[in-house]
Amino acid sequence: MTPDELREMELSNTIYMEKSLISPMLVALALILFFLIAEYNYPQIGVNEIINDGSNADLRIKSMETLVDFTKLMISWAFALVGGVAFFLKSIFEKESRIPRRAFLLMFCSTLFALISVFWGHLVIDRCINAMSLNNFAINSTPIRFGLLLQYIFLLLSLLLFGVGVYDIFSHSRFLDPKESCL
Repeated sequence: MTPDELREMELSNTIYMEKSLISPMLVALALILFFLIAEYNYPQIGVNEIINDGSNADLRIKSMETLVDFTKLMISWAFALVGGVAFFLKSIFEKESRIPRRAFLLMFCSTLFALISVFWGHLVIDRCINAMSLNNFAINSTPIRFGLLLQYIFLLLSLLLFGVGVYDIFSHSRFLDPKESCL
C-alpha cells in the first residue's frame, strides 16, 4: 500500500470510530435519564407499613443487616464484572488484535447490565435505610423485594453475556476476518 492509501484508511477508521461512539453515548444518556426517572418514581416504604408489635425485633434487625450486606456483595460482583470486561478489552487493544462485533456488543451489554444491577442495588440499600429510619424492619416489603430481584436478574444477565462474549472472542480468535471486526 502506498502512504496515501494508508493515510486514507486511517482517516476512514477514525471517522468510523467517531461515528461508532455516537450509539453508546446515546444509550448511556438514555440510561442515565431512565435512572433519574426511576429514582424519583420508585416507591418508598410508607409509615403505614410499620410494625409496632415489637416481636422478634432483634431478628428483624439482623435480617435487614444481612439483606444490606447481600446487596453490597452483589454490587461488588457487578463491579468485578465491569473490571473483567475492561481487562479483556484492554488486553485485546494492547495486542492490537481484532475483536468480532458480536463479542464487542456482548461485552458492552454485559457492562450495561452490570451497571443497571448496581443501580438497583443502590435503590435497595436506599429503601432499607429508609425502612430502618422508620423502625420498620420488614424485608418483605415490595420496594425492597422487587429491587433485589431486579438487581439479581441483571447481575446474572451480565455474567451470562460476559461468558458468551469471552467464548466468542476465543472461538473466533484464529479465523477472524478483518471485515467482521469491530475495532
